[in-house]
Amino acid sequence: MIFVVLVLALGGIAAGMILLEDSWLQLLLAGGLGVIFTQFAVLGHEASHCQIFESGQANDRSGRVLAGALAGISYSWWMNKHNRHHANPNKIGKDPEHRARHRVFSGRERRDPEGRIGLDYQVPSLPILPAAAARRAQLACQSIRSLGSRTPVKGRWIELGMLAARFMIYFGLIFWLLPFGMAWAFIGVQLDVFGLYMGATFSPNHKGIPVSGTPVRGSSLGQRARSGVTAVPCGQVGSP
Repeated sequence: MIFVVLVLALGGIAAGMILLEDSWLQLLLAGGLGVIFTQFAVLGHEASHCQIFESGQANDRSGRVLAGALAGISYSWWMNKHNRHHANPNKIGKDPEHRARHRVFSGRERRDPEGRIGLDYQVPSLPILPAAAARRAQLACQSIRSLGSRTPVKGRWIELGMLAARFMIYFGLIFWLLPFGMAWAFIGVQLDVFGLYMGATFSPNHKGIPVSGTPVRGSSLGQRARSGVTAVPCGQVGSP
């Protein structure tokens, strides 16, 4: 049902872009498009945790389409990254979620009474809006680089085909319908909304939880919850 609503909303955005022509109101549609693409990415995440279908294969196939054809992210690359995140939650040097390149951290490391590690201060390397857009662009670049590597990747050519078709349609329609400058503004707003929405969706689940240099031990629900491990991916795809 949610998927159908998102597809209809996507069609509505396309129709609105045609009707508005060269009006700067197009940027409102860009924001809406960012929300829709993020929702497709969230559905792909749910598929990776087997939360859509009972069959693991059906979840894998749907996740590949949701991520690649609709959200513009390689499903195999993302699953590789997500598997490593769940295997080493919040472990410095192991958890890939702690390697955001659009931020730099500086300051003296400190540890609070509950064992959480933090920094006395942090300095963003980019303002929040450019950082959000850069993060979204980074996801696409990492996806393409992963699929173009020599490492064996499940469904490599299928994903490359979906990403190529998706980006050709996306950029083709935008630059066909909008003036050159407005087209770039549209893309910038869409990337910003996607990056901010993705961050606001997933990062709160990892705030205030232990960050350490050692693996999480034990398997109790309490231990897993404190470490940010509340679910595990239902499939292992991509390279180790």
